[in-house]
Amino acid sequence: MSRMIIIELIDAVIEQIKRDLNDNEDATAIVELLLSVPRDALEAYLPDSYEPSICPTCNGSGEGMHEGTTCRVCKGKGES
Repeated sequence: MSRMIIIELIDAVIEQIKRDLNDNEDATAIVELLLSVPRDALEAYLPDSYEPSICPTCNGSGEGMHEGTTCRVCKGKGES
């Protein structure tokens, strides 16, 4: 894909996100979109000063409620 086509695609996605944010106060469409984006791409978008918060469900341990299980919220990562 040429650079111009990619830039046009990105512009179109940005405009659609703006419309979705205005149309959906709960931002469901945005969340669904971002769930399909690889984590490293999401992290690259954030400023260097970003620090993930500790998962409130497992208090950062990543452990589940039962022996040998992982936290259902953070999937064992300990951060939210």
